[in-house]
Amino acid sequence: TIPDGAKFTSARGRIGVAAGAEGNTALVTGAGSSWTVNGTVRVGDQGDANQLAIVDGATMTVTGGNNVWVGYGDGADSNFLSVTGSGSKLEFTGIGGELVVSATNGLGNRVVIAESGSVAVNSVQLGPAGVLQIGDSSHGNPAAGFLRATATITGNSGTSAYGGLVAFQHADPSITFANRMTGPLDVLHEGTGRTALTGSNSYTGKTSVVSGTLAGAGAGSIASSGTIALSSGATFDVTGLAGPYLLAGGQLLEGAGTVLGNTTVAVGGTISPGTAAGMATLFLDNDVNLLGTLSIGVSNTGNDVFDVSGGTGSLL
Repeated sequence: TIPDGAKFTSARGRIGVAAGAEGNTALVTGAGSSWTVNGTVRVGDQGDANQLAIVDGATMTVTGGNNVWVGYGDGADSNFLSVTGSGSKLEFTGIGGELVVSATNGLGNRVVIAESGSVAVNSVQLGPAGVLQIGDSSHGNPAAGFLRATATITGNSGTSAYGGLVAFQHADPSITFANRMTGPLDVLHEGTGRTALTGSNSYTGKTSVVSGTLAGAGAGSIASSGTIALSSGATFDVTGLAGPYLLAGGQLLEGAGTVLGNTTVAVGGTISPGTAAGMATLFLDNDVNLLGTLSIGVSNTGNDVFDVSGGTGSLL
């Protein structure tokens, strides 16, 4: 523990070095408290369930372009890095430093940035089952944290076809997320807040809006995401885009939530109310220009509903 304004400097940082080194914690806490590392940091080098927490206004600085790894070795599972609280900061200095979550095939490794904490890094690599989480719904005040807006988030699939997850779990009325997401990533929105994506994203995984609002704004794009799935009560807002929203060929928009804004479904694109597992109603509150496919599920107990009756909505 580095508390109460204490300052600590080390050549490197290792928390849970060997296989079997489990449940170890490093805590940097309180305004003015700091840990400066002049080398690499590994949270869960080979071990499981290790934690680094930077909280309540403390800072950690990793110098010389070195990396921070959360779940470094093959089989290093359930390791955790949290940066939470106003003024709390993880900062990388020098050229080339990265935040790497699940470097190989470790499961359940996670980084949480919440309650106005911040991470100043140039790039984030998410390996299979690695999670970058903005906000934390398990806290009483699930406010978002901040990742340097120029940082690119890349899914690094390792030996798996799955390249990690970016999860939003905050209750802020509106945040802007400008970071570019690329590679085999999934994106999950399950907070009650609103997140506007403004980056030129090219991630290829699934976009799931379980609750709250996920919005496109400016030049933001998720045109490479294969499936956009909305849960009941969730909203996908495309009214803030610089141009008309286009569901691209090969994309599927499904589920039971609401889409705000005019939508064009390109040739090869599909809108499908509900999911393969059940019937539901999908609401679109503006015009839908359907050049692709509308898929309605029907069974002897009911059918999916595609509702464009809100506002001035119509099917073109």
